[in-house]
Amino acid sequence: MPGEVFLEEILVKNNQDSIIKNFKLNQNTNYFASSLLDIHQDIQEQMRKIDNRLLRGIDKRLKLEEVKEVLSNQKYTLEYYENHPLVNRFSFAQDYWGVYNGKIGQTTSIPITIISDFKGKPSVYGGADKKANFEYGVIGNLKKINYPTGGFLSIEYEADQYFMEESQEDNIILNTVTYTTRDTQPYIDFNVKDLKIFNTGLDFTGDNDDGSGIEKIGNCKLSIIDKSTNQNIYTTPYRYTIGESPFLTNIDLKDKSFRMSIQKGQDPLTWEPVECFASFSWNENDYINIPEHNEKIGTLRVKNITLDDSYSNKISRNYEYTNPETTKESGVLYGENRFRAFYTSYFTKGNSETGGKQRVITNNPGWQTNTINGKSVIYKYVTETYKNLKKESENYTKLSTFNNSGCSTRFDGYGTSNFIYPICNEAFLQGKTEEEILKNNANTKVRQTIYDYNEDRFLNKFSSSALPNHSGIEYGLDITKISDEYGFVLAKFDYAFFSIDNTWIQNTRTTTTDYFPNGSIVTTTENHYSPTYKHLYPTSVITKNSKGETLTTEYQYPPDLVSDYEQSEIMQEMVKRNMIATPVITKSINELTVLSEQRTLYKYFPGTSGNLILPEFVYAKKGKNTTVNDRKITYNSYDAKGNLTQYTLENGIPVAIIWGYGGQYPVAKIEGSTFANATSKLANYLTKIQSGTLTVAEQSTIRTLIPDAMLTSYTYKPLIGVTSITGPNGQSEFYNYDSSNRLQSIVNEKNEVIKTFEYNYKQP
Repeated sequence: MPGEVFLEEILVKNNQDSIIKNFKLNQNTNYFASSLLDIHQDIQEQMRKIDNRLLRGIDKRLKLEEVKEVLSNQKYTLEYYENHPLVNRFSFAQDYWGVYNGKIGQTTSIPITIISDFKGKPSVYGGADKKANFEYGVIGNLKKINYPTGGFLSIEYEADQYFMEESQEDNIILNTVTYTTRDTQPYIDFNVKDLKIFNTGLDFTGDNDDGSGIEKIGNCKLSIIDKSTNQNIYTTPYRYTIGESPFLTNIDLKDKSFRMSIQKGQDPLTWEPVECFASFSWNENDYINIPEHNEKIGTLRVKNITLDDSYSNKISRNYEYTNPETTKESGVLYGENRFRAFYTSYFTKGNSETGGKQRVITNNPGWQTNTINGKSVIYKYVTETYKNLKKESENYTKLSTFNNSGCSTRFDGYGTSNFIYPICNEAFLQGKTEEEILKNNANTKVRQTIYDYNEDRFLNKFSSSALPNHSGIEYGLDITKISDEYGFVLAKFDYAFFSIDNTWIQNTRTTTTDYFPNGSIVTTTENHYSPTYKHLYPTSVITKNSKGETLTTEYQYPPDLVSDYEQSEIMQEMVKRNMIATPVITKSINELTVLSEQRTLYKYFPGTSGNLILPEFVYAKKGKNTTVNDRKITYNSYDAKGNLTQYTLENGIPVAIIWGYGGQYPVAKIEGSTFANATSKLANYLTKIQSGTLTVAEQSTIRTLIPDAMLTSYTYKPLIGVTSITGPNGQSEFYNYDSSNRLQSIVNEKNEVIKTFEYNYKQP
C-alpha cells in the first residue's frame, strides 16, 4: 500500500557499530486478502467524501510469514488458520466482540433492538446477526511456527466459554397478513398470540398503483374486525396511502382473532371497479427460556500446544478450563454478552430547571473497558496436561486456581450521563494465582502451592489526579455523539468519567506442601514490606519449615539508609539515581540467633559520563558487629563503563580482570596480580586477548609472562555465549552450540566430549 509503513528489518549492533544480528521480516509478500469487499455503501460514500484514498487497502492486512536471521541463514516460517478469507476491516460481519462471524452482506452493525421513542411508541431497530462463529473467528490466528532445525510448534484453539445461568432472551417475530380484492375468498382470518405486541403497521392502497405518488383511486373500504366484539379496529375505513406504514396506537391486539376484508372501490371518472391491497403487520416478542449451559463467545483460548523436533520427539500441552468438580466452565464474562445498543438518559444542565432526556444508539459493546488484560472471559480453573510420548515418567497434570472476584461499578455523578455498560474498576485484581496442584504421571498429588496476597492502595493518593477517598490514579473519558428527536439537544456530545484504578499487589505468603509416600513437608514463606513505603521490595522474608524452625532474612535498601547511616549521603544519591533494587545490608536469622550479616559499602568511581557509584567493600560476619576485620572483598578498580577490573579477597590476593569485545565480556582473569601489573606485562598481546584472536602458541606465551599468577582466558561468540576457556595450565575447553544457539556440548583440545546437553520443557 503506497505511503504505508511497516517493520521490515531489525539490526542488532555491538558498541563498535558492527552488525551482529540481522533479522528480516517478510510480512507483505502475501497479505491476508479479502475476496469480498462487503462494505456498506453509506460508509464507502463517507470515506470517499473525506478522502478516496481511505478505501485503498481496506481489503488487505499484513501477514508475517517469515523471520530470517541473515548472518546465520536461520529461517522461521509462520502459518495461520485460513480456511476462509477474511472480510475487509469495515465489514459489519462481526459478532459482539468485533470478531469476524461470516455474516456478510449485513446493512447494519446494530443487533435487533426494541426502541421506544419519547412518545412511548416502540419500534425495531438494527437487525445485525451478532452470533459468534468459531469457524470464522479463528481465521488469521497463528497456527504453526516452523523452526530452522526442522521442528515445529503448533497451536490449536477453541472458543472462549463461560457458564451462563438460566435466563430469558427476546425472540422478536415479525408477522404480516396481506389481502387483495383479487383473492377468491372475500376475507382472511388471522390470530395474534398472547405475547407482547408492538410496531403495528398498515399499508392500504390500490394494487395497480404505478408508484407516481398521484392518487388515482381511493374509495376502497377496509375492515379489520375483532371477532370477539365484531368491531372494526380501523376507524378510518376510506384511508388511502401510498408507500407509507402508519403505526396504529391504542389498539389491543393481544390474544385475539381478526378478520380482514376489503370492499372494492370505483373509479370516480369511469365508474369501473377498483382493486385494492392491504398489508397488516405487527411484531411479537416471545421470551425464550434458556436453560443453564456453557456459552461460547467470539474470542479464543488455547486448547493445545504441541512441540515436535522432527525426530519423533513430541511434547504436547493440553488445556482445560472447567471446574474440576463439575462439567461447568469456570470462565466468568466481563462485559456484556448481548450488549445493549440503546438507552435513554435523563439529564439537567447547571442549576436551572432546564433538562430533558436523550436517546443513544451505539454499536460499541462496552466490553473493551471490562477486559482482563484484553480478555473478556477469564477462568477460575485451568488444567494443564503435559505429555512426553517418549518419556512418560515426565508427564504431569497441573491444576491452577485463579482469583475471579468480579468487578465493582462506580459512576461519576457529575457527568451528563452514565454508561450503558458497567465499568470494571478492579480488572487489575483478577487473574492472580491462588493455588497450584501438581500430579505425576500416576495421577498422584506430589505438590500443592497456595498463594496469599495483600492489596495496598496507599500510594494511589499521591497521584496528581486522584480524589479524596478515591483509588483511581487516572481518568478515562467516554464521549458519545447524541441526536435530537421530538425536542432539542443542549450539546452534541454526551460524556461520563470513569476511574482507571490500580493497586500494589503484594505476595504476602506462599505455602508449599510436598507429598511423599510416608508423609508431607510443609514450607511457608512470608514476605513483609516497608511500612513507610520507602520502596516496593521485601524488607524481610520469613520461612517456616516442617521442623518448626523459623528462618528470617532481613533486607535494607538505599531508601532505608538515607539517614543515621555511615554512608547516608551516598545512599541519598543512589536514591536520586534510582539505584534502589540491590540490598545494601542482608541479615540471616534463625529464631533469635543472627547467623550471618553481609554489608556493602559504596564509593564514587570515575566513569565516561560522570562519577559512578559502585561497591567498594563487602563485609560478612556472624553476629551483630561489623568491623574492618570482617571485610571479605575489596573492589579496587573499575573501568569507565563500570566493569570491575580488580578485586582483592580477604586473604589479600588481588585478582585482575581484563575486558574485551568492546567491554562486553571478561576475556581474562589473573589471580595473584594487580590490574596495572597484568596489563603492563601483557601489553604486546592485549589487543588479541581482548578480541579473542590468540593462537594456541600465544595462549602458552602469555602465561609465561606472569609466572607468579594464574591466568584464565575466555573467547566468545557475542550474544550467544563463551566459545572457549583456557585454564592456568594452558588446557582449553571448547563450547559448541546448536542452530538455536543453545549450548550443545563441551569438548577438549582433542575434540573428546566432556559434557553434552539436552533440552526439554522445564518441569514444575
